[in-house]
Amino acid sequence: MDFGVGKFSRDAQSVRNSLTHLDTLTLSMRYQEHVRASKALSLVWMAAAIERFWKSYLSELCDRVVRSSLSKRRRHIASAGIFYFDTLSSLGEGKKLKRWGRLADFFVDLPRGAPHVVAIPYDGRTVRPDHFDLVWRIFSLPGNQFPSPVHKQVLNTLADRRNDVAHGLVDLQSIGGSVTVGDLRELIEKLEDIVEHSVICAGQQWP
Repeated sequence: MDFGVGKFSRDAQSVRNSLTHLDTLTLSMRYQEHVRASKALSLVWMAAAIERFWKSYLSELCDRVVRSSLSKRRRHIASAGIFYFDTLSSLGEGKKLKRWGRLADFFVDLPRGAPHVVAIPYDGRTVRPDHFDLVWRIFSLPGNQFPSPVHKQVLNTLADRRNDVAHGLVDLQSIGGSVTVGDLRELIEKLEDIVEHSVICAGQQWP
């Protein structure tokens, strides 16, 4: 498995191809509104590409934890969260007596081994640095979550702009006018750095 890198690379290349087309249109005043709108939508496409990667990345990470030895999972105990998230989340629901009953069942079943179904540690929202922070904690990944503080800020800014466009909070022309084609190309490169860094760290801890 490639953690979804192949699909992300194809998505990134598709955006690059569209930016090459925008370079040509930028020379004509006739197409300026179209260019600005397309640049704004490119931000949404890039955020979607990161989200697709993130889902594949987490699925592969969870698969690797499942395939790892029990002794390794014990050394990185937070990874047990993927097995018990749903169970532990339900312990606080309902009447107190029933919660105690579920707690007793949990500890009785614990020696039998981890459940076969795992929970992916993702809330489905626009990917932000907080998602990376959580995954580094759960899977005990080595090093920093990002290649540099700049990369962290780039991801957060992308998430903000994506939400502004997708939710109609800011006009397409305004968002598109605030970035150049060069800015978008640099953004793609930073996202590729983030993807590569994430995969290297995951591979080191969970080969």
